[in-house]
Amino acid sequence: MKEKTPNTKVIIISRYGDEDVANKAVQVGADAFISKPINPTELLEVIKGTS
Repeated sequence: MKEKTPNTKVIIISRYGDEDVANKAVQVGADAFISKPINPTELLEVIKGTS
């Protein structure tokens, strides 16, 4: 996805908040990892790029 549209934000959302999984997701290209339950403020910050 990033190759075709590099400006696309990739946000991984999971019910598992494991730090290792989050780090791996970012290492392979995700812009952010958010665990459930989702904090709407945090999600909005990630989308806007202020996080």
